Amino acid sequence: MNICLAITDVDWSLTKDVFSLVGTAVSLVGVSAAIYFGSQGLSAWRKQLKGSSDHSLAMEALVELFTFRDALFAARAFVFLPNAFDFGVSSISLEAQVARYVVFSDAMKDKHAAVLSAKARLEAATLGCEAAWGRGVVEPLNRLKELYRELEAAVKKLLVNANPEMTEQAKEFYCGLFQADKVIAFETAEQASAAFTTDLIQALADMEVFLKSKLSS
Repeated sequence: MNICLAITDVDWSLTKDVFSLVGTAVSLVGVSAAIYFGSQGLSAWRKQLKGSSDHSLAMEALVELFTFRDALFAARAFVFLPNAFDFGVSSISLEAQVARYVVFSDAMKDKHAAVLSAKARLEAATLGCEAAWGRGVVEPLNRLKELYRELEAAVKKLLVNANPEMTEQAKEFYCGLFQADKVIAFETAEQASAAFTTDLIQALADMEVFLKSKLSS
């Protein structure tokens, strides 16, 4: 009888409020947990997305860098000048000299057209890298561009000197415009050429190291 009265006397409205509060608290904990784990998942997804993007940018730039490198080395492969074996007074006619020069000049221009094309693609690829990572990629790229400008001037100087139709006075004038040693146009054992090759290899390696660091970042 006492037990029945005790149960009857329970304030069920108060009990209902207590259960309601407990339910609300549990719901809040659940929502908080969902927000926390959701934010952690979103953060991980963003990191994964950035890592994938960085990898893609770096890989694209590396491919273009290697293409530029190969075109550059091919352009500097040694070839004989048009009059390399003419000792003293030329043994062939001016017309024949001009014909040989045209072949040589066209071959050099074709080689460097390939380099310029590869260089343009490399520059385009690094624009995305700069947008994503800042100017860290700009310094090694600028060094490569500086070296190529020097090489380009050397090639122009070489072509001027080899031109059989140009007077010595004209050669002197035009060569004065190109501040570069023409021997670096080809990769040889000559000191200036060897030093240029060393600088070029180092600049290519510096950019390669920078880009590869982004593959695993």
